[in-house]
Amino acid sequence: MPSLYEEYSPWKGAHFMDRLAAIKKGGKCAPVSLQISLTNRCCAKCYYCYVENSNKFKVDIDTEKLFKVLEEAKEMGVKAIEITGGGEPLVHPDAWKIISKINELGLDLGLITNGIMLDPEKLGKATWVRISLDSFNPATYKKIKGVNMPDMKLIGKMCKNKNVTVGASCVITPYNYKELYSFAKKAKEMGFSNVCFKPVEVENRKVLNRFEKIVKEQMDKAIKLTDNNFKVFSLELRRNDNTEAKPFPLCIQQHLAAFIWSNGDIYSCCSLQGNKNMVVGNIYKGSFKDQWFSRKIIGIKDCKIECFFAGKNSFLNYLVGDNPKHVNFM
Repeated sequence: MPSLYEEYSPWKGAHFMDRLAAIKKGGKCAPVSLQISLTNRCCAKCYYCYVENSNKFKVDIDTEKLFKVLEEAKEMGVKAIEITGGGEPLVHPDAWKIISKINELGLDLGLITNGIMLDPEKLGKATWVRISLDSFNPATYKKIKGVNMPDMKLIGKMCKNKNVTVGASCVITPYNYKELYSFAKKAKEMGFSNVCFKPVEVENRKVLNRFEKIVKEQMDKAIKLTDNNFKVFSLELRRNDNTEAKPFPLCIQQHLAAFIWSNGDIYSCCSLQGNKNMVVGNIYKGSFKDQWFSRKIIGIKDCKIECFFAGKNSFLNYLVGDNPKHVNFM
């Protein structure tokens, strides 16, 4: 079970009881965080990329329009902005201007990047930066990413900024499943604050099942590297065959984190990006605030994917539920 103090804690919703109170009454609230995909273009060629395989358009979000959305989000009470993919966000021609705007508005900033275009000097005000690496072995990296490794000196410099939580992410694939311990060990040596392992998302959802024993051995060793300055996070390797089954009655997470795709489409969950049936608005068609508060709420039966936020949703359902049992026995 994750610690209450970990970056990926499923219990963060307890800090936003005012929003949960509105949801419990059947209302809506401003999202706590807003994820934004700046572009669907990329400077890497990851073999497992969902954008490359499923979404063929290459588009950058309009900078001036995004500035207005950011200002509106600030006024709504959004607390944090996560710049993410789609593609590689730093490929966007105005990526650094957008990051500066987020800083000017006093919003917390998180960035997911492959590190190829990293500029540590311009990320000093970020809350966290997560660098998608998958391997520290140049040959393995190229098999997975399709390009040469980024400048590790720049990444090392980023890790030295102790005001920013810098994490390394590793997608577990048939190419690197024997390297997980060495990945975590190298990340710790470089000064990363944490590593996050997650299974590859490909058409064959069971592609890693035959490596489960070796992956577990690797992860057991990696977790032993955890100390006060370094953490190892991992997601479940074995996939759920029944993607529609949910261990909770309501999706509460959809109220607390919005996602804007690079074409301007608005979603109430990042996992739904690209699904035309789940679009709740578009920033080029009106106010983000108006569209967010007038959107249709997604029912559990309408969501046909495995829930990435099952832990959060289960706890959030407990917080908004009626008459929890034995609540007065602490």
